[in-house]
Parts: sequence; C-alpha cells; structure tokens
Amino acid sequence: MQKPIEFENRGKKISGILHLPDVHKPPIVIISHGFTGNKNSPLLVTLANYLEKNGFAVLRFDYRGNGQSSGKFEDMTTGGMIEDLTSAIDYVCENEQLDSNRIGLLGHSLGTTIMILNHDNRVKSTCLISPVVIHKNSFTLLFDNFAEKGWQQDFFRQGYVFINKHGGYKVKKDLWDQLRLFDMKREIGEFNKPTLFLCGNNDDMVDLKDFRDLFYKASEPKEKVEIMGDHVFHGNEEMVCGPVIKWFNKWLKI
Repeated sequence: MQKPIEFENRGKKISGILHLPDVHKPPIVIISHGFTGNKNSPLLVTLANYLEKNGFAVLRFDYRGNGQSSGKFEDMTTGGMIEDLTSAIDYVCENEQLDSNRIGLLGHSLGTTIMILNHDNRVKSTCLISPVVIHKNSFTLLFDNFAEKGWQQDFFRQGYVFINKHGGYKVKKDLWDQLRLFDMKREIGEFNKPTLFLCGNNDDMVDLKDFRDLFYKASEPKEKVEIMGDHVFHGNEEMVCGPVIKWFNKWLKI
C-alpha cells in the first residue's frame, strides 16, 4: 500500500510517499534522492516497490525546493538537506506503524552525501548508490554538459549558474562553494554504519576508481557491488534491487 504524506521542516512542507507492506511493525527504509532528482525518479520508485514487496516500509520524499515540496530549488543548501533528512527520520520514528529501531537509509548520487553528513544514530544500516565522491569533478562535468560556456564566470558575475536539465534549474554559488570543498573520502572514515556501496560500470558522473577508493576507506561491515548501468541505471533499474534487498534483509530483519 502507498499513501501520500507530508511533514514539515522550518515551516516548509515536505512531500513524501509512504509504502506500507502487509507486515506488523516493519523495518523502514528512507530514500534520499540526488541532485535535480525527486521521490518519483524511476530508480527510486522501482527500489521502493521491490522493498515493499519484500516486507519493508519505505519513505521516499522530496527535499525542499524539489518535486512537490515547498521552497525554491535555488535556495537549496547541504545544511538544509541534512535537516530535511533528520525531519524524515523524526517522522518515521513517530509513526507507530513502523519499527523505529530498524531504520535504514538508501541514497542516490548527492543523496548519499547528505546521508553521510547526517550522522543520525537512529539509523542502523545504509546503502549508497552511485555516490558522488569528488564533488568538484562531478559537478564541473554536470555544468559543462548542461550550462552555458563560461559558467565559472557566471557564478562570480550573477551569483548563480542556470543548468538546462529537466526543465532548468538555478544553482547558486553558495551551494557550489559548499559542494566543491567536501572530501567524502575523509568523511566516510567517520561514518560507522554497515554500508552497501553500489555503482554502475558505465557511470558518467562517478569515476570507478574514486568509488572503489571510497569503499576501501569505509569502516567495516561493508560490501561493494558493481553492476551494469549508468549513473541512474536507466533501463537496468531492477538489477539494483537484488543486492539492496539482500543487504537490508541482513541488517534490518534481525
């Protein structure tokens, strides 16, 4: 069963979909979407449906400024996204239908960064799909592909860059300044959760060497899976589901 839900952070509405399996007090997996993504991205919907069929509750939601949530995309900050994720965890902990002692997080792309920076002790296990490792490199590639030439000067001249993707987005210089300084290889060493690392072998946004380095620097217990696919596993979404379900079966159904 799926039902639309809403919760708030700092007076702003956050829109979500809650998947509820026919199970008493199921474990819950919260999905953290990526940059310019939303809760209805094909990969995330496929994963949520498979998780529900396998006895997991799932919350997929839109960060503020994305999808159906309140706010403007251009006002998005990493700090605000971290707060939104905490609010999502608060929401599931307050839901008596769910087992708040068995919470997992699943993130895609930039959504994995927010998970790593969140450091919420209520989370028992995580899955990082297509994690952005060196943000400066990945976002430079994104801007090169979807922004006008000279976008570096646009940041200084007008304070933002316009990227022509999914209808178009303004990206403020403040967000770029935050992202390009993150060192995820350092941050992952302080992330003490059982974690599944999953990446496509044709990912055009994440270098496989960087992905492997991130995995090696992570604490145990951990597992690494590389399968056929691009950054969003377009056309191969179902291939991602098996390893994810196996992982959360191991860590959230105990």
